[in-house]
Amino acid sequence: MKIVYVICLIVFALIIAYTFKSFSSDTLVSKYYDKPNYKLLLKYIIKENLDGIDQLVKSGVDVNRKGKGMTPLIYAIQSNKIESFKFLLKIGADINAIVDNDLSVIIEVIKSNNIEFLKICIENGADVNLLHPLGERPIFFALENMKYSAVDLLLKHSADVNLSDSFNNTVFTCTLNARNFTGCLYLLNKDLSPDKSDKRVVVSIIHYIETAYKVRDMEQPAYKDFFELIEKFKKLGFKFVLKEL
Repeated sequence: MKIVYVICLIVFALIIAYTFKSFSSDTLVSKYYDKPNYKLLLKYIIKENLDGIDQLVKSGVDVNRKGKGMTPLIYAIQSNKIESFKFLLKIGADINAIVDNDLSVIIEVIKSNNIEFLKICIENGADVNLLHPLGERPIFFALENMKYSAVDLLLKHSADVNLSDSFNNTVFTCTLNARNFTGCLYLLNKDLSPDKSDKRVVVSIIHYIETAYKVRDMEQPAYKDFFELIEKFKKLGFKFVLKEL
C-alpha cells in the first residue's frame, strides 16, 4: 500500500512539474512575441526542433523578426541552444542585429560563458568591433567582466584595442577609469599598447594612473596589479608624477 502511495505521489509531482514547465514556457514566449507562429518558433528553438524551425521559416516566419527585446537568435543564446543557434544562422539570421538599442548578438554571446557561441559568431561574420548602442565594444565588455577566453578570441580575430567607444574611451582608458588594472595589464602583457599619437588617450591614461595612486588602497583586490601596470606603462614611454594625497 505504501509503495502505491509513493508511486502516486511521484506521478503527481511529475504532472505538476510538467504543467508548471509548460506554463512557464508559454508565459515566457508570450513576453516576447504576440503572434502564434513566433511563439511556436521560440518553442522549437528550445526543443532544438530544426525541422520545425525550417518549416516555419519556409511558411513565411521572419528569422530576424524583432520582438519585445528579443530575436530568435538571441533567444537561442539565452537558452543555451547551440544547435538552434547554428541553424538560425544557416537560414539567414543576422549576426550583427541590434535589438531595442541595448541588445546585440555578440554581447549576449560573451555573457553566455559558452565560448563555442563566440567561435560560431566569428565564423559567421560577426563584427568583433561592433559598437553597441549603449556605447561599448565587445572587447570592452569582455574585459570588464573578466571573460579572458573571449578577449583572446576577439583579439585573435582583429579586435582593435585603439577604437573608441561612444564616450571617446579606448579599452585602455576605460579599464583604468574602472580601476580594472588587471584587465589593462592583461592587454599590455600581450604586447598591445595604446596609440600614443592620440594625445587625448595619453592624457587620460596619465590622469587615471596618477589619480589612482593618490587614493590607492593596497588592501583592495583591484590594486594587486597596479604597480606592475605602472612599470609596463613606463616602458612604453609614459611619465607619471606620483604624489601622495
